[in-house]
Amino acid sequence: MFAGLQDLGVANGEDLKETLTNCTEPLKAIEQFQTENGVLLPSLQSALPFLDLHGTPRLEFHQSVFDELRDKLLERVSAIALEGKAEERYKKLEDLLEKSFSLVKMPSLQPVVMCVMKHLPKVPEKKLKLVMADKELYRACAVEVKRQIWQDNQALFGDEVSPLLKQYILEKETALFSTELSVLHNFFSPSPKTRRQGEVRRESGEAVKELYSQLSEKLEQLDHRKPSPVQAAETPALELPLPTVPAPAGL
Repeated sequence: MFAGLQDLGVANGEDLKETLTNCTEPLKAIEQFQTENGVLLPSLQSALPFLDLHGTPRLEFHQSVFDELRDKLLERVSAIALEGKAEERYKKLEDLLEKSFSLVKMPSLQPVVMCVMKHLPKVPEKKLKLVMADKELYRACAVEVKRQIWQDNQALFGDEVSPLLKQYILEKETALFSTELSVLHNFFSPSPKTRRQGEVRRESGEAVKELYSQLSEKLEQLDHRKPSPVQAAETPALELPLPTVPAPAGL
């Protein structure tokens, strides 16, 4: 829970536990710990007793302050990613990532670290490997970071798009064996707009972008695969048009 705080010189629960274990006056030790590690705002000292009178727990107050500061930090990171020259802003983000990466496993601060990595066109390889080796971190990182991992790891890319491809096959087979004429018509001659609006195509396009050509090849192979004996017997002998995957915006 407190992973990484000690690396930054920030006191955590373990430090408080050690302090209470070795002290002779616990109440004074707690008060001193609060003074040393609380919010450094002089006007706050008079406001906290007022909150106490209203029955507002200190934890609730500090959590609300923390959440607000985290949201402001996320906004600032996104702003840095758009400011000034590319080289300067990426240097700022790289420095911020170096200082904050030790907190990546701390749930409350993980979004900040992930946001920094998301805006970096090239995350340091060492940190990518650490993310790749941890399933929880890998699932939490943005698609922009995953793309950098997929470029050197085809297996992870396959694991990511496999559910999409299975869903694509299921949708096509369901439409092919449908008894509704409108569904069959959309299967054999879908308009470009209809193809683009498909959920699987949108998700796959967002997931891959740079790896778009690889996904297109996989879809082409699926559409030209040999049918099972049952499917061959039930499917009309028609030459089906090959669906095309729309290129993601910006390519």
